[in-house]
Amino acid sequence: MQQELSQSYLRSIRALMRTLDARDGYTALHGEQVAAIAAAIAERMGLDRQRIDIIRNLGPLHDIGKIGIPDHILKKPCGLHANEVALCRQHAILSETIIAPLRPGAETLSMFRNHHERWDGQGYPDGLAGTNIPLLARILSVADAYHAMISQRPYRPARDDTQAVREMVAHGGAQFDPDVVGVLAGLVCEGALDAKGS
Repeated sequence: MQQELSQSYLRSIRALMRTLDARDGYTALHGEQVAAIAAAIAERMGLDRQRIDIIRNLGPLHDIGKIGIPDHILKKPCGLHANEVALCRQHAILSETIIAPLRPGAETLSMFRNHHERWDGQGYPDGLAGTNIPLLARILSVADAYHAMISQRPYRPARDDTQAVREMVAHGGAQFDPDVVGVLAGLVCEGALDAKGS
């Protein structure tokens, strides 16, 4: 019975991923690559297998809430107005709301809700700071930002790995958990990540 429930759970996850891919191919691909980066960071940090599997299996859906953001905002090629930024920021709460019926547990839900919090407390939606930000969310935040930097977007060119790591390190202790950034930097320097911008 437990195995059947697990399989049903994974099928639900895959169905959500297909929904996201149909809505916005970039977001779906980005999600998969962010999850792979985050899982590599978690492994290097020595997290237990259950938490690594959570990141690997559910991490691709961290931006699933973007299906609730109108296309004219989500795909806008230039800067957003303040009200559009506020609407976009709702995607973290929407992601949590969409995932909640799967009952993945509080730590997993916080990964969806809080992956845009900042180490200095200036993030959203809850303004959490430092280690008050759950660890899985802090790891996902670093992976998310790094992959965004190395990805080609309509409004800016991709950075190379070295540029991206340099910028991540510069923001460690302000935007990002400096320990997590240090692990990412080590993985990149070793060539241990296979993350391609798109």
